[in-house]
Amino acid sequence: MKIACQSSLFLFLLHITIRANKIVNSNLQHIIALIAAIFISAALHATNLNKERLTLLQPLVEHDLSFNTNIDITTDSIILWEKLLSPELEKQQEYHILFPLKMMAVQALITEGNISLAVNNANSMYQQAKAIDYPFGTALALRALADTYQSSGNPQSAIESYEESLKIMQKIPASIPYLKTSMFHLILSKLKYRQMTDIEKDFAYLESLYHKESGLPDDFYLPCSYAYYYIQTNNLPKALEYLKQLTPSTKNIRIPTILQSATICMPAIILSQKNMIKR
Repeated sequence: MKIACQSSLFLFLLHITIRANKIVNSNLQHIIALIAAIFISAALHATNLNKERLTLLQPLVEHDLSFNTNIDITTDSIILWEKLLSPELEKQQEYHILFPLKMMAVQALITEGNISLAVNNANSMYQQAKAIDYPFGTALALRALADTYQSSGNPQSAIESYEESLKIMQKIPASIPYLKTSMFHLILSKLKYRQMTDIEKDFAYLESLYHKESGLPDDFYLPCSYAYYYIQTNNLPKALEYLKQLTPSTKNIRIPTILQSATICMPAIILSQKNMIKR
């Protein structure tokens, strides 16, 4: 009788254990399924976010701009997005987006005053472009390096890098927007440090690019270049004439640091005009 009772108790405990294990396994499966769903949801959300980011970046990449008046992308966003998007862009070999984005990130770091990291990233960008034999990436890396030289007060190296970048870019089809911006940077660098060698040829080439493509968001580069030229050559009435050609939309853009001196001079130009009229 005692043995029968013990056997019944054993069977009862075994039954309870089996049921408990089933419940635990069932709950564990639900937990695993929930975690998997969360990870899948997070991955899909990240993918959608990256698609949205690429959509926002598209006009910047297409026209070689570091701003867009219709959207607000901060320098912090550019730096972060470059880190988030680069692995997938590299995997898909979408270098035509990857390298412009890397260049924008270098420019954003310069704007934030992080010159040391900007230099490291520009050098890394150059090495990567050379490793995969991608001339467009090499040209953009050279321009990014030139921007770092410009910001660290090394004008001669900046000018040489801009010119080397342009030589490569001129051999690449459909690169007119990037040629315009590179010429703009080169001209302003020369004007800032009063290195006027071949400046007339530089302006003539920039104008020729605008004859090929005009009516685009980068059209303000040409009048800005001329305005800064006439400021540097002390022809303020002529500078004012070109500054007036700028559209009201340029009031809200993040213009390159090198151009800030030209916009700061605007009140002085207007005052000079008034004084000339009085005389």
